[in-house]
Amino acid sequence: MRGGINWTSGMLLATFTFCSFIVSANADSELSKDIPARDIENVEVVAQRPVSFYKEEMQAAELEFFTLYNTLTENDDFKIICIRKAVHGFTRLKKRVCEATFISKGIPKAKRKELLNTSKSTELRGDFRSNSNKMKKAALQQKYLGQQLEDMQEKLRTSPELMAKYSLLVSTKAKYEAVK
Repeated sequence: MRGGINWTSGMLLATFTFCSFIVSANADSELSKDIPARDIENVEVVAQRPVSFYKEEMQAAELEFFTLYNTLTENDDFKIICIRKAVHGFTRLKKRVCEATFISKGIPKAKRKELLNTSKSTELRGDFRSNSNKMKKAALQQKYLGQQLEDMQEKLRTSPELMAKYSLLVSTKAKYEAVK
């Protein structure tokens, strides 16, 4: 047959290919018999979890803790919400921030007056809208934050379930910080 492979040459080609495969397999097995067992290289593979795994684990523990705390606390201003906020006003990059409602929405006016009247310091009194009083606002937020921490500590003492969630949060945060 012209321009093609006839039946006989096809069989010959298949036989040659098969025989060369058997010869190379025998040669490989003979070579491996000559190499002593101690000269064969051992390769150890060390795997490590990515940092994002630990970050997600920490954020899940954080969410569980704050959700339980929010159900236990009676003061709506102390409830903690986690949101994604822009790093600054000129970017679309966002980071996750967990903060008390009184920080994200501001201290309610009635509570602000109560804190100002009970404050022994007169420097906290004034108009919060002016730029010169930002330090006064920050001092008031610190005072309110102190009250929130007292509330959280009291809830941790009285609720074993909240304490377990807190312990989980602390351990996952430590793992994340160790690999970060």
